Amino acid sequence: MSGELAYIARLQQAYRNGASREELAAAFAAIKDLDPESQRQFADFMEVVAASAECSAALSVNDNEVAKIDLHARDAAIDLTEPGHYTLTLSTGRVIWKQHLDAKELFLVDHDTLPVAADTDDAQDRVSFETTLLDGEIILSLTPGLHQGTLRIQWQAG
Repeated sequence: MSGELAYIARLQQAYRNGASREELAAAFAAIKDLDPESQRQFADFMEVVAASAECSAALSVNDNEVAKIDLHARDAAIDLTEPGHYTLTLSTGRVIWKQHLDAKELFLVDHDTLPVAADTDDAQDRVSFETTLLDGEIILSLTPGLHQGTLRIQWQAG
């Protein structure tokens, strides 16, 4: 090899052809057929890429960040204490969820008219809403509580 990284040429060709999933899969298959040194270089490159890739999201309410979520953790629970406009944004800047949450979605009871304890027993496991994001890769669900709602974020990819 003349000092060139042979796998780069395979990836460049895939991008010249539109970088579709099929083109990239073909490039990866072609890389597997390269000499062992080129395969090692590609594996080293991919290891660096994977280690440096941030897989996180930020949760904001009314444009104020309230939580940073590490999606490598697969599951996160965030307490939400105030009604407002919530936004979930990936570390790439892509907004994947926006929703206004009001008090009746966050809290089990209206704090001005508190019910007796027996009236809240069945409501403990009630989910205000559940939705999927990114073609089912992320599941978001909100469970109301007495003083805060709990937003659960589950990353299904893998």
